[in-house]
Amino acid sequence: MKPIAALFVLPLLLQIVPVSPQAPRQFATLEGRVIHVITGEPLPGVVVTSRMPQAGGTAPAVADRGQADSFDRPVVQVLSDAEGRFSVRVVAGRATVVFGKDLYGVRTLTYTLMPGQQLQNAVIRLMPTGTISGRVVDSRSIPVPSARIRPFQYRYTARGREIVYLPNATTNDRGEFRLPNLQPGTYWLSLSTQYSAVLYPGVREINDAEELSVDPGRETRLKDVVLLTGSTQKGTIEVRLINGPGEGAKDVVYNFTEATPNYGAPALDGNSIFEVPGERANAPVIHLEPSSTHTATEEVSRLGTYAATVTWTLPGGITARSTASTAFSGGTAVLDLIVRTPEVRLSCQVMLEEDDRRVTPLSRVNLAIAGASQAACGTGPDGTGAFRPLAEGRYYLTLFQGIPADAYVVRATLGGQDALNGDFEVTKSSSSLEVRVRRNAGVIRGSVADRQSRRVHDAFVAAIPDSPAPQSLYPYSFD
Repeated sequence: MKPIAALFVLPLLLQIVPVSPQAPRQFATLEGRVIHVITGEPLPGVVVTSRMPQAGGTAPAVADRGQADSFDRPVVQVLSDAEGRFSVRVVAGRATVVFGKDLYGVRTLTYTLMPGQQLQNAVIRLMPTGTISGRVVDSRSIPVPSARIRPFQYRYTARGREIVYLPNATTNDRGEFRLPNLQPGTYWLSLSTQYSAVLYPGVREINDAEELSVDPGRETRLKDVVLLTGSTQKGTIEVRLINGPGEGAKDVVYNFTEATPNYGAPALDGNSIFEVPGERANAPVIHLEPSSTHTATEEVSRLGTYAATVTWTLPGGITARSTASTAFSGGTAVLDLIVRTPEVRLSCQVMLEEDDRRVTPLSRVNLAIAGASQAACGTGPDGTGAFRPLAEGRYYLTLFQGIPADAYVVRATLGGQDALNGDFEVTKSSSSLEVRVRRNAGVIRGSVADRQSRRVHDAFVAAIPDSPAPQSLYPYSFD
């Protein structure tokens, strides 16, 4: 038999296993000390958060500091004592434990433990955070109060490498500001008032902006920044609303918003909240004729990602939506938004392939896709779900959420198309996006050092494929 034939025979040997009630989860114990990464001194008062299962099983009866985290998810929390010691119950198997302390940030670690195992002498090292401080003045060296100071970094997100804004501060009546609890690393600063906006040290272009290095446990004091009235970092994004081929006339509600991630200070239990900009209070209604294009020019004054969205009402009262986004780095950008009526009914299916060739449905898994429009699909007990109606066009996977912690996505297909390693075409004949998952995911281990060969604590490491997905967008997974 030729090797290719095995690809057609194998699916016939797989057995679909219906979901049975979850067996009670088993637990283990993690014990250890939390210390200062540089001095080795014990750290008391560290919040140790152990994630608990959300369904099935019962959380263990232990002395804890609340049974729900800041997102109301079940957890067990304890505090490290005066010697930095702690003991916490964790889920057997792959357990996630978060260590957080003010002025030291948050560190999330994963442990693999057998049921009933008691892992002792774990050593967790926390790095002290740093601070950026400075003063904003006008051209006469008079302090500027209430100026907004936004630190930002470049990070890899579902959209690829993009700007991410972090918790901001405002200047006091003396024009002074202070940004504490920054993880050691490189930052840029945006400084603005209602009438002015610049990048540190007072420039308008990102290429001229100065990188700021934050060291652990230290305060980086900046020279005074002169903020001149009218020195706004302005640019334009030309949004072209294109009524798609074969589309009839329609009235659409148009919105233009900033879509740059704006993260708040992470809670000590590891949860991080980011702001989602709201839609315009008085969004305009735009009439589109068949095959027509409407152009809207948007003035922007902050670097980042921006999104254009239109909504309209279909027969039966169903709301249709088309959206597109672009990165703005100064100057002028063009954003094309093709308006298409969503007519495709696409389902999703997520299955776990066991070593014995059984296939088990995975429930409570979320998939997200983007492209001609954006939509998500959540699976039920049989491992299937449905996207809201989609417009025809090309899409790419942007999110896997809820797959087992020790598992990985083997493949994702849509009608013979590889949907995992690139974009795929959704047409009226498309039926189901099928995802297969296996256990025993591989692990990449290594270390990160700076130019002086010093170990870098809590560095953000991104694995980027050899053949980047379209528009530098990479699917990612978290649990």
